[in-house]
Amino acid sequence: MVIQNVEGEIEMKTEFTGRASSYTKGRPPYPKGILELMRSMGADDQSRIADIGAGTGRLTRMLGELDAFVTAVEPSADMLEECRHTCRELPRVTYMEAPAEETRLETGSVDFITVAQAFHWLDKDRCRTEFQRILKPGGRVLLIWNSMKGGDPFVQAYSNVLKDFTIKQTAGNASGDHLKEKREFFGSDIKLVQMENAHTLDEEELIHHGLSLSYTPSADHPEYQSFVNALGTLYREHCQEGSLTIPYETEVTIGSFEGSHNG
Repeated sequence: MVIQNVEGEIEMKTEFTGRASSYTKGRPPYPKGILELMRSMGADDQSRIADIGAGTGRLTRMLGELDAFVTAVEPSADMLEECRHTCRELPRVTYMEAPAEETRLETGSVDFITVAQAFHWLDKDRCRTEFQRILKPGGRVLLIWNSMKGGDPFVQAYSNVLKDFTIKQTAGNASGDHLKEKREFFGSDIKLVQMENAHTLDEEELIHHGLSLSYTPSADHPEYQSFVNALGTLYREHCQEGSLTIPYETEVTIGSFEGSHNG
């Protein structure tokens, strides 16, 4: 996960430092429909997949179910170490500590690129060049994004708490026309696929979800304990029978580049 300039790139290597454990414990899963979608595009046990901005390996591990060759590319050492642990039983997963813009993967070596919950951090121009370089001709890119569903009472209350405890602006909470960004990124038609998703958490997991966000207080911030307390109160107000389910919608954007690395 890398931000849009060299200084930002360095910043993003540490943006999630100390948050890897919370990321693993609190972030939602991705729907298995993504695997079926990739199979429909030809993914099999001979495919090579680069999971860019792999983070703690939540998607990487699921991609392992394809029995394909998967490389987790992640600039944060903390996150990549957590990814290694998450995927420790998957012999076809390899790891590369590198930014999305300079993956160090071989030219024309991958059939699929996945970017889950990380497109907003990318330097779009440099990544386009790098993705074109590493993709095989006809290779596909999948941009994957989990979004909490608006209109849900808990989601609204949670959003208010996050707004109250936002301590900085990052790419993680930036606004913009993301569909336009994606169209400009590929320079061609894109396909959007929507999937239903849900995440059931206990109180500790909800707290970790909040702590995993790049713009909320970290453990050394004076607002940290107040934030944790607010999340605990929120959970107790909305939980039912010891758990809480957050409704999500997962959007998958599928794109490709004319000519790939030969272009």
